[in-house]
Amino acid sequence: MFRLQKTHIVFALLAFSIDSCKHEPEKSPCDNGVVYFKNDVLPLVVSRCGMSNCHGEASSEFPLTNYSEIMTRVEPGELEDSDLWEVINAPEGDSDLMPPVGSVPLNSDEISTIKTWIVQGAKENECNE
Repeated sequence: MFRLQKTHIVFALLAFSIDSCKHEPEKSPCDNGVVYFKNDVLPLVVSRCGMSNCHGEASSEFPLTNYSEIMTRVEPGELEDSDLWEVINAPEGDSDLMPPVGSVPLNSDEISTIKTWIVQGAKENECNE
């Protein structure tokens, strides 16, 4: 009889441990000093650069519609080595300036968002608050 009870206890502990292994996505609190790729950078780049007539998926040799594509133009932590930074920060009238003349230019807050994200390591992060 003792052996039967011990087996039941082992099965109960095993069932409890399996149930407790279910992983819910962790919600990370938002930090006001952090620029979040999925919340701040991706929507900005897609809405301003990732359009079909510019850097959209099918229409460009340099698409900018997701993290891996954007990272081909970014050196984490290194502004001066990041093509994305160079083209959005080019002097007015420079042929490399993006978005190109005739498009709505990025404002200072948008440029600052991209700059801060690159300096912070260009992480594929997200705030879930």
